[in-house]
Amino acid sequence: MLLSSLRYYLVTFSTFLLATMFSIDPGLTEERSRPLEQVTTTGRFAAALSFLVTLVLAALDVGRLHRFDSVSGKVRMGSLLLFAGATTLQLWAMVVNPYFSPEIRLQSTRGHRLVTCGPYRFLRHPGYLAMLTSVPASALAIGSWLALAPPLHFAS
Repeated sequence: MLLSSLRYYLVTFSTFLLATMFSIDPGLTEERSRPLEQVTTTGRFAAALSFLVTLVLAALDVGRLHRFDSVSGKVRMGSLLLFAGATTLQLWAMVVNPYFSPEIRLQSTRGHRLVTCGPYRFLRHPGYLAMLTSVPASALAIGSWLALAPPLHFAS
């Protein structure tokens, strides 16, 4: 049952990744696919590392270790729905904000302006909320309590 949770998670993650690739502004796709010439913050690296370590720990715990994989089916399903909701929020933010860059800077060459539509009507940083929600939800959706450690450490 736990390995099927991993499969459900991977299908959900892949579906949203594909939807993101086809939905966002081409200029944003180009911006996000380039490595940063100059790293201005360690936050991007820390967030990516936290997500990667979370997924690896969850998969190891569910597939091999079986130490902290006692997450109930209802919690796993609820977490998968929470992950899908957070990912939907991030996708929505990326669709309405063509400046959704991994680097914090004014993009004057692209006519940067303040975005106030979509989820930005309610939140100033919907992408951050989505990330802070989706990574711990990933750990529980896959079925591992152990994998909550990296995102909780990152969020603190």
